[in-house]
Amino acid sequence: MERFIAMHFANHPKLVEGRSLVEFGAASALPSLVALHFGAKLAVMTDYPNDLLLKNIETNIKRNEHLLGIGRREVRGHLWGSDTRGLLKCLASSTSDADVGEKDPESSEDLTETRFDVVVVAECLWLHDLHEDLLKSIDACLAPGGKVFVSFAHHVPGHEEHDLSFFIKAKKLYGFDAVHLDTLASPHIFNADRIVDQYLYLLTRSSEHSTV
Repeated sequence: MERFIAMHFANHPKLVEGRSLVEFGAASALPSLVALHFGAKLAVMTDYPNDLLLKNIETNIKRNEHLLGIGRREVRGHLWGSDTRGLLKCLASSTSDADVGEKDPESSEDLTETRFDVVVVAECLWLHDLHEDLLKSIDACLAPGGKVFVSFAHHVPGHEEHDLSFFIKAKKLYGFDAVHLDTLASPHIFNADRIVDQYLYLLTRSSEHSTV
């Protein structure tokens, strides 16, 4: 649930103040908007590359423009597991879109040295077949010492282990440690009359373990 991560940022604004952030499967992009409100220097909001989905994010940005501070905001379509250079280029604040488009992709290898401080993944773990693709994008975008905030609920009774397999794969494939930060009882995303537990986790690389 994206509201859970947004609340966490509101309660701990230093997590995002002056930092760069990328959000995968953003939908309304609430965590990114809250991060911008609390001083994030850049928020790149991504979703499946569909015009309606991306337009929805842009509409939410415009509606809340007066609350978002001076940080840069970018909206991008991104297929999990695909090339992340288009996202990393957003970190180059001095580079115009026109200039980026004219560059030879082979000349952008140095972008791997510039990555995001914070990654947001809200309500995506139910897409079990895409866990590895999502992790590939996360790993490619996360800076050394960066933090990944993951929120989710179990939507299919009896299949909780499929959601949690995300964290097993994160450790096995990319060396991420997972820390459970909080649990919140809230209305189900698809049925407001049903109350479910929402979970908030932090991922960090094993050599950079943190509990903040």
